[in-house]
Amino acid sequence: MIRTRPMLPDPDDEMVLETAINGRADAIVTFNDRDFRPVAARFRCSVVRPGEVIRGLAEETE
Repeated sequence: MIRTRPMLPDPDDEMVLETAINGRADAIVTFNDRDFRPVAARFRCSVVRPGEVIRGLAEETE
């Protein structure tokens, strides 16, 4: 298990980042992309906003 703390400005977000890294997530979906993007990139995890996910899903169903 990788412990990444502290890496984000908001200590409450650390658990989200740590879970994504340890779960080998491809992406973190959040409105807070500004804080997550630089750190998540170090772990090859992309950060996307909820609207991007919804648009992507809509395009897949067309």
